[in-house]
Amino acid sequence: KEAKLEDEILERLILALENENAVRNVSLTDEEEKLIKPLGLLTQKPIIAVGGAGNPDHFIQLINSNFYGAIGASSIFHFTQYTPNDIKNLMKKNNIQVRV
Repeated sequence: KEAKLEDEILERLILALENENAVRNVSLTDEEEKLIKPLGLLTQKPIIAVGGAGNPDHFIQLINSNFYGAIGASSIFHFTQYTPNDIKNLMKKNNIQVRV
């Protein structure tokens, strides 16, 4: 059932694009948006997740949630004992590409 609904949504999105309409203008229910959100189709702009990380594992959880974009952080470095290298080393340890 879920795959069929996903196909129907994608067909509507393709039709909108073929008619030179923006995907963001296609009317979707909350359930439909939730279903296709992991596909990253709702915007062509890069997505940057900023804020909310309380420990290094939060970065790994975000990346493992099929998030496609960039991650920004600052408060974790100002208000905890963690450093940027702590995050980078954990990401490297989890086989996530990162500049070290």
